[in-house]
Amino acid sequence: MICQNCSSIALEELSSEMMLHSIAVQRLNNPGILISTKTLVCLECGFSYFTTPENELVLLREMLSEKAVSSEKSFRTTAA
Repeated sequence: MICQNCSSIALEELSSEMMLHSIAVQRLNNPGILISTKTLVCLECGFSYFTTPENELVLLREMLSEKAVSSEKSFRTTAA
């Protein structure tokens, strides 16, 4: 496999943990979603690739759908 950013073959697979936060959902009751996954890192340019695991992807979809409902309620309140 080669880096899609710089075409280097110097890629390394690493274990990683990261928190995913929605910029639009910044509430204390929504601290984000912790994911543990493998990350492929280009040792030349730093470009990284990872796949969000299915369980966390479901949580991410739920978090973002809550954001959409919250935004719609806010719009209705300000439009009235």
